[in-house]
Amino acid sequence: MRLSKYQNACIIVGALLTSACQLKTPAALLENPNQISFSPPAGTYGTAQSITLTSNVAGSTICYTTDGSSPRCAGASGCTSGQAFTSAVAIAAPVSAVETTTLRAVGCKQGSATYPIETSVYVLDTKPPILLSSAPAAGATNVPPCSGSPCTATIMLVFDESLNFASGQTLTMEIQDSTTPTYAVAPSTNATFTFSKTNIANDTLTIGLGWINFPENATIRFNVAAAGITDVVGNAVTAPVQQIFTTTTRSVTYPVADSGLTTCSDDTVMQTCPQISHPRQDADLVNVPNARSFTGPIAHATFTSDHTTTDNVSGLTWKSCSEGLSDATCSTGTASTFTWQNAINQCAALNTMNSNLGYANRTNWQLPTIADLLTLANMGVAIPSIDISHFPGAIAGQYWSGTSVHNGPASAWNITFGGGSAGTTLKTNALRILCVSKPVQTTAPSFTDNGDGTIFNSLTNLTWTKCPMDNSGTGSLLPFATNCAGTRGSRTWSQSLTDCNNLALAGKAWRLPNLMELNSIIDRSVSSPAINNTYFPNAGTAFYWSATALISNLTRAWTVLFSSGSFGNVSAKTTGQNTRCVATGP
Repeated sequence: MRLSKYQNACIIVGALLTSACQLKTPAALLENPNQISFSPPAGTYGTAQSITLTSNVAGSTICYTTDGSSPRCAGASGCTSGQAFTSAVAIAAPVSAVETTTLRAVGCKQGSATYPIETSVYVLDTKPPILLSSAPAAGATNVPPCSGSPCTATIMLVFDESLNFASGQTLTMEIQDSTTPTYAVAPSTNATFTFSKTNIANDTLTIGLGWINFPENATIRFNVAAAGITDVVGNAVTAPVQQIFTTTTRSVTYPVADSGLTTCSDDTVMQTCPQISHPRQDADLVNVPNARSFTGPIAHATFTSDHTTTDNVSGLTWKSCSEGLSDATCSTGTASTFTWQNAINQCAALNTMNSNLGYANRTNWQLPTIADLLTLANMGVAIPSIDISHFPGAIAGQYWSGTSVHNGPASAWNITFGGGSAGTTLKTNALRILCVSKPVQTTAPSFTDNGDGTIFNSLTNLTWTKCPMDNSGTGSLLPFATNCAGTRGSRTWSQSLTDCNNLALAGKAWRLPNLMELNSIIDRSVSSPAINNTYFPNAGTAFYWSATALISNLTRAWTVLFSSGSFGNVSAKTTGQNTRCVATGP
């Protein structure tokens, strides 16, 4: 038998013609390979889809399946597996769910090569994003005012799927201003929104606050609008993300400067230093623990209208002028007043000045904490009680801090530069503000119990008596071995000065602390008492004497009330108050 040149030879096994003998088209005569296109293409969609299948070979039969199995052709015009494509393949959208459809197709036509089966996966997603976690967590307490390095206030939200970072987020910040509770809006302009990966791409939204730090001891409620939290196909969260958390004070200790007082006194009038009857009072000890030292106002080299003053002891840099005033002498404009919520944002607004380079090229301006503000108080002058040559334009009025009253959300701490005292007032009142730019790192207190009745703070280089004086009237301390159990003594100013001066403990030269030193052991994250009760047990909630006399009335001296941490109370020197002693060095 002679074979046509267009036929394949049959396989002969022995004398039999096998059934595998068939007519095939030579490869040279085949049309282009059969290739299937899917429209729309594979992907994730938020609505029902109609999929059109096309072949690049006209007249082809297309066989497809939607269950992931393999479609197969029956000759040139049928399907042995799957079904023939005649109209768009409908994929229905689930109800608030995610469903995946695997569409597979193959094209068939006599005279064309069959292309490999092609696969297109469609994810139909109608499920809104779900919040998995947040930091701070909902309902969290004792949240630090900032975290990380540099230490900044952030809110981090983690969702169960990738988010659309182009949705445009809207943030509302509110701070509790009464015990009811009610919340007042605190402007939060200049917030930043950054998307990143925790589990999958763009599932995490980090919000950076323009405030730089959260205010201290504050109950904060934030709200992120639902329209700004959508997944990649446009599904938005079912409701705005709203949570509440409460902050604590930032645990920071600054080196302690001298109070500024240079006038010695007895119980009534000015006297020459030293005074035997009132030994080692504040004015006896010049530049203790550290000399006061400021540099400024200094004009920035580029932004010459921006003036700053640096405290060389604390390391803090301040805007030299109160808000509303400007120039090197702060003589242009009028010192403005703000409610507490608006004061927070007013200082933060400095960070976007000079085309977002910040006032004086600094972008960490914020409303100072009460601990920050108290580093400025100068007890050697009465009006205003601040180094006026370095802060021209400052007045003897009240200035806001960013510290709420612990367990008193309607009020916040402030300082009055008409004496230097720290007190509290309602957040709805309008006070002046000085804005501060903090160093990148500040350090928490570092107390050490020496086991001998003394407590050392390495950051201030001060050693304290663990216990206050007792009520024996002999200048004795409560016994530290029993955690200072017993009754605290009530001593006059003169007696307290003498008791500390005569104290024989651990071989140190003891004295009554000046007001700035006494302030360094206040802990305003707690109350009743506002002190670390682990290192200073049985401190009580009473007034404690400082060695600092009131410059405007020398019959009185400054005290600290440890029930709340109120700084700068004054008492007649002949009244009885509690006593704790301090020494310089470890």
